[in-house]
Amino acid sequence: MQWRVQLATMESDSWKCPGSISICPVEPTIHCADIMRTGGFTHHRQFNRPDQSEKELTDSRHALQQLNQLTWDTIASRRDKLSGRQVVVPPLQPLEDEQVESRFAESFPVLAYLERALTLAAEHELSDIATGFAAIVGELRWSQNPAYDETTCSAEFLNGYAYAGFSGPDSPIRCTVPRGGLMIMAPELTYPGHKHEPMEVYLVLTPGAQWQLDEGEWFDVVPGDLILHQSWQVHSMRTGGDPLLAFAGWVSDGARRSINWSGSDVLRGE
Repeated sequence: MQWRVQLATMESDSWKCPGSISICPVEPTIHCADIMRTGGFTHHRQFNRPDQSEKELTDSRHALQQLNQLTWDTIASRRDKLSGRQVVVPPLQPLEDEQVESRFAESFPVLAYLERALTLAAEHELSDIATGFAAIVGELRWSQNPAYDETTCSAEFLNGYAYAGFSGPDSPIRCTVPRGGLMIMAPELTYPGHKHEPMEVYLVLTPGAQWQLDEGEWFDVVPGDLILHQSWQVHSMRTGGDPLLAFAGWVSDGARRSINWSGSDVLRGE
């Protein structure tokens, strides 16, 4: 399946929403979970645009709820690639007030690879998650961890990754746990070794990437692989000739910026 990608910025009298990405499959197909579970959904500003009708808003909300549930159900049904451990996904804990913990922007350079990443994901296992994401990606905000900036990271790294949250303290489905969304990495890029207290899972959607745990040997991952990061476990990822698209989720609470690098000035390559 091929995708058409268009960047756009929408404005109103009171706010300016981040640059949205409209992605339409040449042959539109959406595979979502049959059952939509409610709870915790808030009218995020991009899910309540001035130009949206009530029906469009409702359809967008339902599509994201379905996609979020489908993704977590998929995670719960699989086992960690290395340990064979099954992940227990906690029940959603709604959050009443938004707590901004991300650095949002109108666009990020890595999004130039989104069309390629979605095309790859649609050709492999879990293509239903990719097509579901493509159907609503224009409604989501892209962000980076606020702890990553020009004082701690190289320009290559900052230009090479972004995250679109589904659920979390400042995501459309507002909650403390479980939080998650899709992360994209550019080709030929390393996400340096880092660690954090919350337990984390990655669900791989595209081929060609490698993972490293506890600064050990690198190993290949394929679409459909589930990777579990224990609390404070050092982990790193790197891409080859293709971008990486993966769902990243935390199954325990914690601040997004509370991250520790495994080496000094590791992101700057010093």
